[in-house]
Amino acid sequence: MTQRQRRLRWWVGGYVAALFGLLPAALPCWNGWAQDVLGRFVTIEMIHVGQYLGLGWLAAGYAWAGEDPFRTWTGLGPLVAGVGLGDEIVQGYLPQRVFQWSDVLFNWMGIALGVAG
Repeated sequence: MTQRQRRLRWWVGGYVAALFGLLPAALPCWNGWAQDVLGRFVTIEMIHVGQYLGLGWLAAGYAWAGEDPFRTWTGLGPLVAGVGLGDEIVQGYLPQRVFQWSDVLFNWMGIALGVAG
């Protein structure tokens, strides 16, 4: 593992912790003032893509920082996709939240855009 991969591992871990820990706490803001202000321009689906775009970008950087990026990505890709699915599974158990396959697809679309960027 390279030094850059060690640093990026902390960034990826922190990003995932923020996705699961901080953003659900911020969702009431979206249902309040943020939707009133931004709702005309930004949909909640766009926010899914934006959240996971950063995760895909960090994961791709981690894979490319290694000695064999394609081998790294074959293990990391399903793990990152599982985070997008796991986020929605957790939402299925939360009050006032629902599991939606369309949201999983938006999460994966964000990851793909982050990897491509």
